[in-house]
Amino acid sequence: LVFFEGTYDTPGASHVGLYVGDGMMISAGDPIKYSNIHSSYWDKHLLGFGRIPK
Repeated sequence: LVFFEGTYDTPGASHVGLYVGDGMMISAGDPIKYSNIHSSYWDKHLLGFGRIPK
């Protein structure tokens, strides 16, 4: 999971993407997009990465 902040007027993580490899993620916005996490928009909002424990 890729966490972003500052994409909405809310404290902390405001958006989560699903990392799929090669710097790309699936972003469940409207519409759902296949996006590069290093684009100028996402790069400035990057908060961190995480995973769901097994």
